Amino acid sequence: GDVPNITEFSKFDEKTKKYKRIDNLQRLIVFDDLINDKNANKMAAEYYIRGRKLGFSMVYIGQSFFQIKPKMIRDNCQYFILGRNLLNRDLKMILSAFPSRLSLDEFAQLYNDLLDEPLDTLIINIEKRNIRKNITGEIINV
Repeated sequence: GDVPNITEFSKFDEKTKKYKRIDNLQRLIVFDDLINDKNANKMAAEYYIRGRKLGFSMVYIGQSFFQIKPKMIRDNCQYFILGRNLLNRDLKMILSAFPSRLSLDEFAQLYNDLLDEPLDTLIINIEKRNIRKNITGEIINV
């Protein structure tokens, strides 16, 4: 469906010149594979810029880290959840966005070792600088 405009869930405060929450509800918005929709990506970027202050949590699903545009979306993510079969260029970009002591070869090896089953995921917590296999896996500080 269409991405609702963020102003539908906020009001503009003339004093502060900022958008404010209209209620105390928490909302989850999922952006699913918007690679070819520039207008929807533009609106998604607005959520990533202003959404958290307005009570939104956002999930952006994409087939390739490299293709997630605008870059602002990637830069404002707290977690990356990676599936199998990523290309080395994606791993390189992810590593550049993730503050770590790992080299590309070390990161690729860790990625391949942890994602050994078809539905495994690798979860990267940008803020805490750690990685884990699936949701309940052991935390690996990097």
